[in-house]
Amino acid sequence: MSRVHDLHTWAMGTSQTALTAHLVMPQGHADDAFLQDAMEKMHDQFEITHVTLQVMKEPFTTPCGESPENATAVKPTAVVAHEHGHSHAC
Repeated sequence: MSRVHDLHTWAMGTSQTALTAHLVMPQGHADDAFLQDAMEKMHDQFEITHVTLQVMKEPFTTPCGESPENATAVKPTAVVAHEHGHSHAC
């Protein structure tokens, strides 16, 4: 894994925490054992009970603090629209 981005955590009530993140893995997609291990570590180390990880070979966004002209990001071929109360700006 070369980078993690678009990491979000939030409370899902009084006893559950959720996490979503994009994992950049140039060597290819993670297998089930990798994802299971990541979920167990999030639970054991941070008590996060709901984990969603998206794996990609190339980043879709420009990293925070990096200028767009120097970025290694690529444009996604498909975008899934979603509506919620926050921006994805750095």
